[in-house]
This record gives sequence, C-alpha cells and structure tokens, in this order.
Amino acid sequence: MTVRKTFQWALFMVLGTAVCAAGGIYWLTTRTDEFLRGAVEAKFDEIVPDWNIQIGRVHLDHHGDVRLLNVSVRLDDRSRPVIEVPELLVSVDRSLLLEQQCIVVHRVEVVQPTLRAMRLADGTWNWQHLPPPRPQDKALPDIEIHRGTVVVGFTPTAEMPATEMQCRNIDARLTASGFRRFDLEGRTDIQHAGALELNGEFDLNTGEWQIRGGAHDARADRESLELANALVPGLNRRIAGLAASTRPAEPGNPSTQANITFTGQERTQTASVDDVPPDPAGTTGSPQLQIPDFGIRAAVDVAFEIGQARKGSPPDFRLAAQIRDGQITALVVPLYGLNAKIFADANQLVIEHLRAANGESELFVKGRLERNGVLLEKDFTIEATRLELDRQLRPHLPPDWERLYKLLSPAGEFNLNVRIAHDGHNTPQITLEEFTALDCSLLHQAFQYPINGIAGTVRQQEGNRFVVDMTGKASGRPVLISGYLQNPGPEMDGQLKVSAEGVPIDETFLNALQTPPLQKVRAVARDLNVTGLVDIDAEFIRRPEPDEKFRLKINNLSLRDGSVNFVNFPYQLTDFSGRMEYDPFGDRLWHFRDLKGMHGTSPVFGEARFATQQGAAALDMELTARQIPIDQQLRLACITANPDLDMIWTQLYPSGSLDVENARVIWIPGEPLRITAPEVKLTDGRITLASLPYPWDRVQARMSWAGNRLTIRQLEGAHGQTRLTIDGTGARDAAYVEIPHSETNPWRAHFDDLHVARLIANEEFRQALPEVQRDILDALTPSGELDLQLALDMKGLDHPDGWFTAHWRSTTTLRGNDLSAGLRYENVTGQIEVVDGVWYGDRVSLEGFVNLKELTVLGFPFRDVHGPFRIDGSDVYVGSPQWVNAPVEYSRTTPYANQQLIGTTYGGRLGLDAVTRIGAEDTQYRVDMKLQNASLTSWAQDQQLRQVQGTVNAEMTLSGHGYSDRNVQGSGWVQIVPAALYELPVIAQTLSILQFRQPDKTAFRYAYGEFTVHDGLFDFSLIDLVGEAIRLVGRGYVAYAVGLNQEVRLDLFTQSGDQLPLGVGRLPVVGSLFDNWVHVQVTGTLSNPRADTRPLPIEMLRGLLQTLEAVTLPIAPNPGYPGRMTPRPLNRSVPGR
Repeated sequence: MTVRKTFQWALFMVLGTAVCAAGGIYWLTTRTDEFLRGAVEAKFDEIVPDWNIQIGRVHLDHHGDVRLLNVSVRLDDRSRPVIEVPELLVSVDRSLLLEQQCIVVHRVEVVQPTLRAMRLADGTWNWQHLPPPRPQDKALPDIEIHRGTVVVGFTPTAEMPATEMQCRNIDARLTASGFRRFDLEGRTDIQHAGALELNGEFDLNTGEWQIRGGAHDARADRESLELANALVPGLNRRIAGLAASTRPAEPGNPSTQANITFTGQERTQTASVDDVPPDPAGTTGSPQLQIPDFGIRAAVDVAFEIGQARKGSPPDFRLAAQIRDGQITALVVPLYGLNAKIFADANQLVIEHLRAANGESELFVKGRLERNGVLLEKDFTIEATRLELDRQLRPHLPPDWERLYKLLSPAGEFNLNVRIAHDGHNTPQITLEEFTALDCSLLHQAFQYPINGIAGTVRQQEGNRFVVDMTGKASGRPVLISGYLQNPGPEMDGQLKVSAEGVPIDETFLNALQTPPLQKVRAVARDLNVTGLVDIDAEFIRRPEPDEKFRLKINNLSLRDGSVNFVNFPYQLTDFSGRMEYDPFGDRLWHFRDLKGMHGTSPVFGEARFATQQGAAALDMELTARQIPIDQQLRLACITANPDLDMIWTQLYPSGSLDVENARVIWIPGEPLRITAPEVKLTDGRITLASLPYPWDRVQARMSWAGNRLTIRQLEGAHGQTRLTIDGTGARDAAYVEIPHSETNPWRAHFDDLHVARLIANEEFRQALPEVQRDILDALTPSGELDLQLALDMKGLDHPDGWFTAHWRSTTTLRGNDLSAGLRYENVTGQIEVVDGVWYGDRVSLEGFVNLKELTVLGFPFRDVHGPFRIDGSDVYVGSPQWVNAPVEYSRTTPYANQQLIGTTYGGRLGLDAVTRIGAEDTQYRVDMKLQNASLTSWAQDQQLRQVQGTVNAEMTLSGHGYSDRNVQGSGWVQIVPAALYELPVIAQTLSILQFRQPDKTAFRYAYGEFTVHDGLFDFSLIDLVGEAIRLVGRGYVAYAVGLNQEVRLDLFTQSGDQLPLGVGRLPVVGSLFDNWVHVQVTGTLSNPRADTRPLPIEMLRGLLQTLEAVTLPIAPNPGYPGRMTPRPLNRSVPGR
C-alpha cells in the first residue's frame, strides 16, 4: 500500500469518525435541549403556572450553561409581549443536571431584556394582569441584567395621547447575600433624565427591601413632566390646572375657581394643582389634555432611599434633591438661576434655600409640609425681593387679591414676605408678614391719579388687618399714604388716607376723575378750566358691606395759585384759591369753601356746592364780587351765559363798576346758567339807552338779578346838572328790566317811580328823542329846567330799527319855563300830568291835564290854570275844542275831563280850547280863548298905572302855522265896563291933545273893541269908548310880534261936547262946522305913544259910524263864572282899511 493510499484511508477514517462523533453529539445535544426545555418549562409551570410564556430555543452551551433564546411573556396570544428576552443565560449545576436531571440555578444572566409596561385605558398596568408567582422556599440565584430596556407606554385617552418612555442600558446585579436575600447594584440611562445609580438590599423571607440611588446633573424639562405625568395618574390634570391658573379666568366660570380661606373668611381663588375638576374642558368629548410647556430647564442632583420594613407595611422613602441653574420661563414672572434643596420622606417635605431670580428680582422659599396622623400640616415662607409687579400678574391672582389689584393697579418693584400656614384641619392662614414697596406706582380706581416712586410697607397685624404706610410722588410732589385694609373679600373694610401738597390741576389730575360721580366733577372742572396747585387730604373708604365699593372722601382739598375761566361764563379769575370737601357717606355734596380770586384788581369770593346724585349734576355757587368793571370781557361772559343778555349792552350801553353780594349761580350741564343776585351795586356808572341815547353819568344803583330780570331798588345818575332817580323800594315789581320778555318783545323795562330833575330840553336831548317825539318837543320848544316824574313801562319790539313801545304816567313840574302850544307861554310854573301815555313805536297817544300856578301868554299873566289835554299822534288837544270833526273824549281817570283849560288873570277867568297839529315841516294850530270879569285895575297896577279901572270881558280865536308869531291869525273882541282908562298912555295922549279936562272918576263908562290878528298885529277894526262927557271911536293896530317893538297906530274920533274949552263945542256955528267930530291919530309904541290931530277923513268916520250902528254889543257875563263862557257871538263886519 502506498503512502498516498494510506493517507487517504487514514483521512477517510478520521472523517468517518468525525461524522459519527458529530452525529452522536448532535443526537446527544438534541436530546439534551429537549430535556432542558422540558425542565425549564416544568420550572416555569411550578413558579408561574398561569403565565403565557413562549421560549424560542433552549440549549446547553459548551460551558455547561443553559441558554434560553427568544423568551417572551404575553397576556394572550394576540397581544404584544410584556417581557421579551433575546437571550437568557442560566448557570446550573451540571453534575446534578447530568446525574439526577435536576436543575439547580446558580446564576441568571439576562441579556438585552425588554419590559413593556403599558398603562391601559382603565388606569391599570398590563403587568398587573399577570398572576403573581407562587411562593418558593428554595434559595435564589444571583441575577445579572445587561443592556436592558424598560418601555413604559400609555394607551391614548381623552386626557393624553399615546405616549412611550424608555429606560435603556440597564445594567444591574442582584447578588445573594443570604438565604433569599440579595444585594442590588445597578445603573441605567433614563430617557429625558440621564444616568441613575442604584444599590440596595432585598429580603424575600421577610419582605424587607431598600433601594438607594442617585443621579447627577439630571435634566428637568418638559419631557420630564411628561414622564412624571405618565408615572403619576392624574398628574396631567393637576399640571393643566396649574397652567390654567396662569391664564385669565373666565368671568362667572365656576370651573376655574376653588375655595381658600383667610382667617376665617371664605372666598374663591384660581384653581390649585390639587383641586382640578376631572373634566376641565367641560365635556367628555373634549380634546386630549396636553402637558403645558412651563419652560422648565434645570440640572438636578438627586439622592433617594426607598424601602419596606416587612411585607404589608407601608413603604418608606427619603429624598434629597438639589436643583441647580434652573429656569421656569413660562411663568408670569420668568424665573432664572433656580437653586433649591429639597428633602422629603414619608412624613414630610422640606424646602430649604429655594432661590430664583429675574433680573434684579429674587425669590426665596422655605418651609415644610409635615404629616400629623391623617392631617398634613403646612408652614411655608415665601419672600420676594425687587419683584416686578405689572398687569401680567393680574390674571394669576386669587379673586380677592385680583380685586385689590383692580382697585389699586399697582406696578413697580417690591419686596414680599408671605407666610402660609395650615394645620390640615382649619382653613389655611395666609399672613402678609411684610410688603415693602421699593419703587412702585399706584392708580386707585376711585381716583385714578398715578402715584409714582412709592416706597413703604404693608404689614399684616393680628387677624386679617393690613396696615399701610407708604410715601410716593404725584407729579413730582410728595404723597403720604397710610391706613388699613381688613378682611379682603366681599365684605372688606378699608381706609386709606392720602395727603399731598402742591399737586397741579392738569390733564393728569382731571383724567383721574373716572368713576361715574367723579366724571361729572371732571366735566365741571373742564368747563371751569380750573388750574392751580392743590394740597390734598383725602381718604379712600370702604365699609364692610356686600357689593360695597371704595369711595373717595375729601377732608380738605386746598387750591392755591389757580385760575378759573368758565366756558359758560368766560370771565377769568386769577390768583384763585379755596378748599373743597366731599363726604360720600354724608350729604354727598361737593362743598367748595373760602373761594377767592381776582379779575384784574377786582376781588371775587364765595362758596359753592356740586351735586351728582340721582344721575343729575348741578353746580350751585354763591359769589360776591367787588369793583367788577363793566367792560367787553364782562359782556362776552354774560352773552355766553345767556345770549339774551346782550340786550343789556345794546339797549343800555353800560359802564362803571359792579359790587355783587351773595350772587347765586346754578348750572346744570346742558342747560343755561341760572343766576340770582339779591344785591348788586353799580358805582361810577354810565348808562345810555339805545331808545333814548341821552347818557347818564355818575350812576349809582342798588339792584338785584333773578332769572332774566334786573330789579332796581335805587338808581341815581346825572347828565350835567340833570339828575335821574329811580326808586324801586315800593312794590315788588316797582322797577325792573326784563330780558327777554316774550318772543315778540325782546326786552321790557318798568319803573313805578322815575324822577328826572332839572332836565333841560336842549339840542342834545332833542337829538336823543325819536323823530315823532322830537317833533313834539320842537313844537313845544320848552326852555329852562324841568322836573319829570314817571311811572313808565317800556317794551322792545322785534324790529330791525330797535323800535319799542311805552306806557306811562308822568308829572312834569315847571318852574318859570317857557313853551309853545300854538302861542308862546312864558314863565310857566306848575305841573303837567299825563295820566295815560302810550308810545306805539311810531306815534304817541297820551292823555292828561295841566295844573299850573302861573304862566304868561301874549303878555298877560295867568294863575291857577288847569284843564285837560290830549295828544294823538301829531294832534295836540287842549281843553275840549268843539269845532273838530270828532269831539275829544277823555277817560274818567283824567281830572277836568271834557272841560276847557281854565285859568285866572287879573281877577277874571279865562277859558281856552286849542288844537295843534304838529308837522315835520310846519305846525298848525287853533286857539279859542274867552276872558270873563278880568280886573283892569289889577292889570294897571302891573303896568304901574293909576286911575285905570274896569272889568274886562273878551273873546279871541287864533289860528296859525309854524313857530313865528307873525303867522298867527284870528279875531276877537274886548269889552270894559266901566272903563277908567285915563292913565293909559294912548288915552292920556289922546285926551291931552284934545285938552279935555280930566274927569273925577272915570273917563269912560264903557269900552268896546273888535279886532283881528295877523302879521304880528292886533288889528282893531272898531274901537268904541263911551263916557259921560266924551265918546271916542276909531280903529288901528297894536303890534305884539317880536321885532315890531309894540308899534301903535290908532285913528280915534270924538264928538265935541262940554269937554271943549270954554264951551265952544256947544256953539251952534262950531257944532255945525265940525259936526262935533275931532280926528286924533296916535303913533309910536305902547310905552311911548304920540297923539296928533289930523284932518277929518269923512269917509273913514262915516264907515265907523255905520259900523257902530250895526254892532250888537255882547252881554256881559254874570259874576262867578258858573260854567263854560259862551258870550253871544258878535254880529259884525270889519270894514276895509
């Protein structure tokens, strides 16, 4: 056999042996694995007979260890494995296994196991559905876990979505330290938390166990919260409730409120973490609750110890955690640099040295929560320094504190020290140990004036009383705030006192008046345009009653260096001062006292009240003013308050100074001012009526104003020497000016007693009168001073020319005045009474009478002149003229109605009737006069004549136009019985030229003359002087007009008789020759006549004699003058010249 074949055979033998060996080994191994599977399954059936355990493969490795591959535990065949172990290595006693087929485990090594812990929808965990293992009395092996994984999953619910968390790289060793006792050492990486070191002991005999562990630089963030939420049932609701507490609560939503108690007072607060409704969304179909992102970031060092002393005893634990470099950014006030030490065990939780910061703000928390039996006692102190307070904090405050925030609107930096204590049984006690404001601001709801730079403290005293002691600044002025707040809540009692000096009244101050009552005050203050500085002493008071609010009480608000300029009466007052009081619990009136101000140099002072109750606002002022000038500023103020008051200026044109005492001004916004002034004094005034522009100076007056009426109690004024007096002290409405009176009468003036003394009707007065009255004055042409006393009522008319009407009674007193009424009346003394005068705006109508002591007309003096008169438009009636078309009718109130104007002259009586029609260019008139029983002797005495006697009766009718005495025309007659006319210059000259001897008593027993009046002359057409010895007949004229110098020209004829010398007249030859007639002509003047004989004009004499034959002499009236003088009319014809 060759080597090659030998080698090939040997190789074949080896391979055959190997194949046989391999087959044997395979057979042996297969039989061993089957044996091991059976043994393992039997062991599992012994320990956990009801578990659904599936094993992929069981074999014995070359080290003699049993390997189980792909082991899984399921709840049922369709579910995912609860436990999956890719490889489970069990070290057994090989000799016992081979010899006795008994499995004794020395060590178990679990490689890459996965535990799926799933929390089901009902809140249970899937592993809780696995039956518990049966108790074992045998020793247990050591267990090692390598690269294990725990998957914690959560079935999606209404509160949270499907969630899964993993712990990877679990390495642990359970080493037996005795019979059924183990020591634990382990390490794992927890998702979102970091590495965790574990060690501990387990005693399965007694049930005692203890685990200690710790983590360094564990991460705390939102994912950590999700992990905690997954592990702690209901934590998501608590966290969601905490998140809700950081958002504004919906008003009226009870789901966002829970109860908290301050020293026995129960009230609501935002929901806490431990008291969240099970369904925050309000419906079962609401979306899943999400873990809010608080922005938590922190590094945490944790050390814990947890264990159980025996089976059935409660677990005990201890925890120590140190938080470093943490932050919570999603809070109202984000916190940074969070550091804290926390200790906890089964009976207490202790927080030491918790510190966080936000900028310069820092937060410190310390305290403990301790179990006392079944009660949990809490005692925590929260201290914050330089904490920022702003509006972002408001939605997160408890309701009572939120109400305080709304009331005060605080902001700024403060230090806070709060103690929270709870014995677990009674209501929690929250004590404000100290609130220190560093640089805060305040805006009180009751008076929203910003106070800045607030520093001070709020301390809680015994009970629930908070004492406030702070200082601040309002517009840079120091402010003191003190007082208390007690029992914050629906029945809070509070009183805060605020005092400040020199606070300016500006827009900031006015905008602080925001509450409904103060809004009305603000509106008034704006309308008053108040400025200045105020010193404030005020209180904010709340009474302990439900639904009560803080109310502003002003003890004293002093204004100085101010000004006021009311928009409804724009009359600026400067240097204004005063003080204000307001008591919301008293009369609720704003009282303004000691008000003082200046308008220029004029002081104004007074008091005021302002009411805001019942939805209305009313300002009631009482003012006194001194030496207020009546100027354009006052006019503008008055017409702004009441446009109708412009009538005062347009109708009176006043000036001067006013003193106003206790004027009352009532203003209701939206309505005109109501002004009442019981005492108004005008000094150094000037008034000019628009309707009678005759200025009155040096006017002094005492008046009052109410409504639209100016009542005059006393008024005095002057125009040169003329004096005006109005006396209104009689009846209530004795003297007043009213504006407006009615729609058609824009003003009315009424004076019961108006007196004008020493009035001179000069050109200035004439120009002041309306045109019609001016024409009357021109017709009367009065001279000298008049006294006028009036009862006058005037009404303005709605007419573009400012027309007015008037109704009056008047007494005009004349003292030696001259005036005209057709004739010129001189030295008129007495009174002219108007009993009913009416001015219609374009014409006048009046009725009255005269009662004159004396006057002179045509050179004749008259006394005791009285009688009626009437003016109707341009027609003037004196007496009762009968020749007019419509006889004049007088009212019964007029004395001497329907009588003539009667007077006496030289012992006789004169009756007069006259009509005058006054025209703009010419005046026409007619006068009828009748004289009865006048004494010629009296007249002669006036003329300083002696031996002139007789009784005179006469009648004269005059008419004319214009004002010239030469335009007078008329006719009349005169009769003297007896007629002792010797010393009359004209008669004396005539008799002397005739050389008649002087009679013993009278020259004539009868005298008669007829005349006409024209061209300023009394033109006698017939003169008949009849005596015992001589008879003179003739004709001629006597001039009376101005400028004619009383020129006289008379032609007298006489029959010779015994009066001729030596009886020549009785000689037949002489008598036949002259027919006993002599012609004497008198010329010159009345005071200096010249008489000459002239040739006898036969025709003139014949005419005179024919006239004498035709004359029917009038019958002399009887003495006594019983009635109207009605002598028989003359039947005469006046011959031509």
